Amino acid sequence: MPQSYVQNNDALQAFHKWRHSAKTPGLGGKDLDPTFFVPQSRLETYLRSHDRVENLLDAVLDPEGRHSVAARYIRDNYLRTFAILLYIGEGPWISTFQQYRSLRDDKLPYDTEPADFPKTHNSDLFTKFKATQWQFCAMALQYDMKDRFSPEVILPIRSKTEIGSGGSAIIFKIVVDEAYNSLHPIVGQTSPNPNPNPNPNPNTFVLKTYRGNEAESHQKVERDAYVKLRWDGCPPPNIVAFYGSFIHGASYNVILEYADGGNLNTFMKGTPRPESVEDVLMFFGRLVRTLYGLQYIHGRTSKYRSASQHLRVNG
Repeated sequence: MPQSYVQNNDALQAFHKWRHSAKTPGLGGKDLDPTFFVPQSRLETYLRSHDRVENLLDAVLDPEGRHSVAARYIRDNYLRTFAILLYIGEGPWISTFQQYRSLRDDKLPYDTEPADFPKTHNSDLFTKFKATQWQFCAMALQYDMKDRFSPEVILPIRSKTEIGSGGSAIIFKIVVDEAYNSLHPIVGQTSPNPNPNPNPNPNTFVLKTYRGNEAESHQKVERDAYVKLRWDGCPPPNIVAFYGSFIHGASYNVILEYADGGNLNTFMKGTPRPESVEDVLMFFGRLVRTLYGLQYIHGRTSKYRSASQHLRVNG
């Protein structure tokens, strides 16, 4: 069994101070409440600089054990694992973890205890490790995702603000951490660009959350309707884009484009009457593109019951 070590070592104290400063807002828990996580890029930047892994290994291992652990091997394969062990005060166990490929960082996070996970007399090590791992294992959000997450999973959503509700759904404006945002589709060379106007806020989205007995069916109907509207695998123009869906605990969610221009009625009321020739052409150009979106919706599916709410009006 690894021996205990002194926590007031300079390298350890510097690590814990850095970890506190590196935390980034996220969402987790059964109600997707605010929490924190440590981005992987920040962890790698910190531990790959200034011989920090070497100094931390020196702090937690006795001289005999230290000779059996190569800092480069830890940097290449066990950075997050080592950080988790340091966080829970179990740093010396890195000498055991490094012996198993099944315990490398690419196997994180663990839902169940791996067969090679070190055994202790009271099983506290895995319990502490599993509870802490989520702070270092935030899940990236990807285009067309359909994931089912346990409540412990932390999502890299930096902020969540309620902007509406209706029926069984609550609608939020969310901002996703840029490093974990893969929600936008990659447009192929042969595919048309679905949005002629680049999004000035590419990390801002709408999160529509369903709860209650009918939550799963409501989410499925909306997700399937959006998928039927896909144009060559991408969201069609002038229709609010659907980026993916996920289940987190008891909540059923869809991620949509954040279109802050409002609906067509809001646009008509808030837009000054066109006077110049240029203004008239711009107005009717936008209107025609919106009508294309409406025609596309009605031509693709009969289940899309709230079509006008899902049109995007832009230039």
